[in-house]
Amino acid sequence: GGKLTLYGYPDPDHNQGYRWRGRTVQHILTSGLDDYPRAPPHSGELHVDALSWIGTMATALGVISAFLGKKTDEAVFQRHKINIIRSLDSIHWSETQQGYCDTTVGESGQIEQICHKGYISLFPFTNGLVGPDHPHLEAILDLIRDPEKLWSPFGLRSLSLKDAYYGTGENYWRSPVWVNINYMVIDRLLDLAQQPGPHQRKARGIYIDLRQIIVDTVFNSWQETGFAWEQYNPDTGKGQRTQHFTGWTALVVKIMAMPDLRPEHDVMEYPHNERIGETGNWSPRLAVVVVVVCMVLAWYMFRRKLLLGPWRLVKVRYFVRDR
Repeated sequence: GGKLTLYGYPDPDHNQGYRWRGRTVQHILTSGLDDYPRAPPHSGELHVDALSWIGTMATALGVISAFLGKKTDEAVFQRHKINIIRSLDSIHWSETQQGYCDTTVGESGQIEQICHKGYISLFPFTNGLVGPDHPHLEAILDLIRDPEKLWSPFGLRSLSLKDAYYGTGENYWRSPVWVNINYMVIDRLLDLAQQPGPHQRKARGIYIDLRQIIVDTVFNSWQETGFAWEQYNPDTGKGQRTQHFTGWTALVVKIMAMPDLRPEHDVMEYPHNERIGETGNWSPRLAVVVVVVCMVLAWYMFRRKLLLGPWRLVKVRYFVRDR
């Protein structure tokens, strides 16, 4: 946890704050976003993505407690969740930047917000801690849809195009499009698109566009190279880094299985709304990609000799039956 009282963070009795440990100046491997730009290491720093994941845990534990009929525990975890949302807004929200940011302690001991807009700015949103009536929801949706920041023709960039660190250093989480984070955004947009609220229409339109773009990116790259890739270039859409990456890139199949919310009679208009990719129904692609994913998984298991036993069994049964 973070040292809220020691460094004078507001309302330390109710707020919650967390930081990733075991970090260096260039990397926070424990966060999973290895080289994503952060403030210099400090024992008083607080990370918005760490707090968001604690919020997810509190939500899950509350649901489990309710299922088990543990009313007291459910109330405890609900209070934790409320305090986490309060902390996100009082500690990590920047009015000037209109986004969620990390915080740290400056040289003179004052609390400072360090804002590198990108994936970490979206974690309160993706993790379900920003509801349909939340006052910051519109700013988050605008950040997602802004082509000068996160939006690209091939998915959401990991870091804002305007950030000084964009595309620098190892450039692992400093520009590329990652399917796992895009999936989390699309999944949350679907929730908001189906809930009444002042920004339901905008969430629905972004969901429609981003879902189409991610599927096109993964499919077109597979069609060109025959591989599912670890990440995708935001300028060209080409797959890069690790190939045969059927881990979270396979989430594209779940994205394709999500409902198509495009009504034939309704064309939605948003700022910077230049649709990329095909606009027709790509249901045939669903079958193609499912088959490809299954073939890749089968090939991988065969190479690892995970299918040799069953394969030999099939051959034996076939031979005995014919005899």
